[in-house]
Amino acid sequence: MTCLASTLGMSLVLLLGSPAQAQDTPTQKRQKTAWEKLKVEFSTLYGQRRYAEAERVARNALSLAENTFGSNHPDVAASLGNVALALEAQGEHAELEPLLKRALAVNEKALGPTHPEVAKALTNLAGLYSFREEYAKAEPLYRRALEIREASLEPDDIQIASSLYDLASLSRSQGKPAEAAPLLKRAVAVWEAARKADDPLMLFILDAYADVLKELGDTRKAAAIDAQADRIRQKRDRDLNTR
Repeated sequence: MTCLASTLGMSLVLLLGSPAQAQDTPTQKRQKTAWEKLKVEFSTLYGQRRYAEAERVARNALSLAENTFGSNHPDVAASLGNVALALEAQGEHAELEPLLKRALAVNEKALGPTHPEVAKALTNLAGLYSFREEYAKAEPLYRRALEIREASLEPDDIQIASSLYDLASLSRSQGKPAEAAPLLKRAVAVWEAARKADDPLMLFILDAYADVLKELGDTRKAAAIDAQADRIRQKRDRDLNTR
């Protein structure tokens, strides 16, 4: 559900694109095409784990977006996120907070404070704070992201499940399994409504929910959740073996 990168546990996928904006000029359209090419190049390099090269491309895309559209455009926010993504992959965390704060501010100004892209930016920044164990900073950002998603997305959107999982993980990190359990229960329900109940991507939620139930002493319910996860794993393995 994650992330800027797995070590931070941020709920962010690659910030590769940006929402549609007002009609661009011909020059801006040409520059936008160039930016899109850099976006694809970044994705390729990142997927190949060539993170230093990916960072260079992301910074080039950032400069191009700023020069073309100004400092408050979604493409700028997307490029900022990609720079952060490449830096985190290289273990360079010093620059992450200002990059993520700026990406959030740009999206809020460009798209409004309740846009789903703002929820992503909030989640990324919260993930960094959670990684630093600055839980008091992380929690209100995660909660605001959840509120935005619940208000702007369909009730069975997996981004809502992602936010619920993030909040549950934060509670678990603070030794609060009783707070985590209902959040994970809701996350499972949302995921089941959004996709097939045997979706392998649901495993991380089920595993976390089972662990929390065990911590709370509800071994019977935990066993049922473990059994559900086992069925999904077995189906996944069968599907892999038949390919």
